[in-house]
Amino acid sequence: MMDIIDLAVALILVKLVDEFLTRKNQPCVIGEILLGFAMSVVVALGYRPLTLDGTFVTPPLNFNNETFQFMAELGIIILLFISGMEMNVQELKRSGKRGIAIASLGVAFPFLFVSTVAYWYFGNLQISLVIGAIFTATSVGVTVRTLVQLGKLHTDFGTGIVTAAIVDDVIAIMLLAVILGSHSPLYTVIGIGAFFLLVFLLSRGRMERFMDRMAHYLRSPHALLGFTFGIFLVFAAIAQRAEIAAITGAFFAGVLIGNTKEAHAVGDGVKTIGYALFIPLFFLSVGTRIDPRVLQNFNILFLTLIPLAFAGKFTGCALGARLGGMKGRAPLLVGIGMIPGMEVALVVASEAYKKMVSEGFVAEATQIITITVIHVLISSLAVPILLKMMIREEVKE
Repeated sequence: MMDIIDLAVALILVKLVDEFLTRKNQPCVIGEILLGFAMSVVVALGYRPLTLDGTFVTPPLNFNNETFQFMAELGIIILLFISGMEMNVQELKRSGKRGIAIASLGVAFPFLFVSTVAYWYFGNLQISLVIGAIFTATSVGVTVRTLVQLGKLHTDFGTGIVTAAIVDDVIAIMLLAVILGSHSPLYTVIGIGAFFLLVFLLSRGRMERFMDRMAHYLRSPHALLGFTFGIFLVFAAIAQRAEIAAITGAFFAGVLIGNTKEAHAVGDGVKTIGYALFIPLFFLSVGTRIDPRVLQNFNILFLTLIPLAFAGKFTGCALGARLGGMKGRAPLLVGIGMIPGMEVALVVASEAYKKMVSEGFVAEATQIITITVIHVLISSLAVPILLKMMIREEVKE
């Protein structure tokens, strides 16, 4: 009973926050994370539910129960499936070389900068590589919204940003799979190879034929949507068994299904279920992992990783854009537009958190989540301002 009350409180609060931020034209993700952190602060201050003859007067606010955590984990998987579905393979092929150049350098620079300094701080190779991987991911939701407002999305640099963001999300997810592999590197490589062999075999029209047949034979309401959920959960389970993160399987299931004729029919349903229920709970859970009791010993020097990540992302992406043939201010705009980190960075940080806590690195895991959240907040607020200033200067010239 207590699990159900906790879940009810979480859903009502998170939707009220989403409504407020939507009316203010701000990303809901930020509010969901901050709400989770506020809840963890309340619990840390010694909150206890009031009861009267065994009846709850105030809710228990225990977000570490199995029901809440299960739904949050399912939210990560659905989020990555949606991200895969939205990956436009044809657009990636058309502007692939430039996007790959931008993404490759945009991953390499922050990964090397951040992981090197993180190793100096933590003295642990795996932890430092995980932190480096977190800062490689780009979320261009904030950037795209800004470019749409300014009428600059379908420009040379706008297309470059969107394409590169797709590529570097894939790289970030694969880095996570390799770094967090719980077996030997050889076992992990074999698992990744076997998984991608499956993806390759299904990509040669087999998934499209399967979805066509399901759409033709299924007549019960929402049957195809239910089958779609089953398919990407199977992919997530296979990836997990192959020592790859479950989110990787869900992502590539999304890529395969997203390029079928039935993608539109099932995509809206998946998004409705995901964003109405599961995905907000995941971001809320990210906020609850910032334990204020552990943060009393937070090393302020760790915050230097954020400007390092910004510098690495900007330098790598701008250089990649220049090498890809962009001229004038376009490489600078690409460099700035690729800085924000949000969904994928938080997913990578969340997966790292679980792994590190299971290995006894509780304090380090909490600090990494905290750094990631601060990075998300700063980049989401700063990048739109910088882009608008740069584009206005370009117009004046």
